[in-house]
Amino acid sequence: MAESTVQNAHEMRAIGDLEAVHVLSVQDAASQNLMLEGYLRLYIDRCRDQRRLDEKTIKAYGCDIIQFMAWLNEGSLQFDRESMRSYVAHLNHKWAASTVRRKLVSLRA
Repeated sequence: MAESTVQNAHEMRAIGDLEAVHVLSVQDAASQNLMLEGYLRLYIDRCRDQRRLDEKTIKAYGCDIIQFMAWLNEGSLQFDRESMRSYVAHLNHKWAASTVRRKLVSLRA
């Protein structure tokens, strides 16, 4: 019971953190993909050059973000708060809590 409460608190905090996500104003899915891919490249470069993260960590972050982008494309969804909430729900049904937290760290950054 206590473990479930702690996990739910983590999930709610993660959803609360998603409030900082801004809606991207894009015309279509292709424009959104190009913009997100550009942000991904910048983020990976920052992780490598400024944050000096391990290559395995960088690879995991990149995979997590690419998986999110693929999920957006599958559902023809726009990158916004509601899609982030839906993605968190999708992850919670599919992965362990620790994996969900890591994937959300990748997306928050």
